[in-house]
Amino acid sequence: MKKFAIALVAGVMMATGVRMAQAGGGECPMCSAHMDAGKKADHMAVMLDLNDKQKAAVKDLVEAKMKKMKPAMEQMEATAKAAHEEFEAGLKKILSPKQLAKREKMEDMEEAEEKGECAH
Repeated sequence: MKKFAIALVAGVMMATGVRMAQAGGGECPMCSAHMDAGKKADHMAVMLDLNDKQKAAVKDLVEAKMKKMKPAMEQMEATAKAAHEEFEAGLKKILSPKQLAKREKMEDMEEAEEKGECAH
């Protein structure tokens, strides 16, 4: 039961992340995980008043960091996707067809809200 509860929470969190990604929202505009090295260096240059030499060095550091993090991020994405799929399969076993349809409509409304549209 405890494993199912953990999987359920992970699934909900993953579903939220997937929906936000599908909607094109939910990304921090200054988050290096969603920004290329050049943009991150540009942002830091402005915020920290970096000179050209510092900006180039920061860009190199960001590129190295992103290269090192890439395998871990890919593994995390694969794990999250698997958890989401397990969650969805679990819901299909628990919810009635009517409840599943209601849930889908609820998700559509949440997605519209994330896009700034009113779905009511």
